[in-house]
Amino acid sequence: MVNNNNKFIFLGIVIACFIWLVEVGIHVVVFKTGNIIDELFSLHDPNELWMRCFIVFIVVLFGYISQRIANKLMAAYEKERETLGKLNKSLNEIKVLRGIIPICASCKKIRDDKEQWNQMESYIQKHSEVKFSHGLCPECIEKLYPEYNLHKTKE
Repeated sequence: MVNNNNKFIFLGIVIACFIWLVEVGIHVVVFKTGNIIDELFSLHDPNELWMRCFIVFIVVLFGYISQRIANKLMAAYEKERETLGKLNKSLNEIKVLRGIIPICASCKKIRDDKEQWNQMESYIQKHSEVKFSHGLCPECIEKLYPEYNLHKTKE
């Protein structure tokens, strides 16, 4: 019946009815204009009935507009939460190597914060999400395995 999509409209209708009843009560008690049923529907004064209907319309319209604004704000809030969740997930996945990395000029081992020398591959894998696959470049194939060199020009 009443959910988040229409609670302000429902509240507007309840408030409009309450205003109507309070106004009728004031007429009956203060101005002593008759009984509650006659005054409730203003059977003797059509202008009073139109005025009350107009007030109810304005209050319900205000409830409708408030509900539309609230729905848009909630949708924007949900979208912001979703985007923030994606951003946090992305930030958690990012690992970046920064700074100066001491590397041996000869064997290419890297010195870590504990002054230990590690193979470059193991150091980079430990500090990032990179995985290595090994192969040989054409120059190394020529030097180490000249009989398997596929890039050798035929003479």
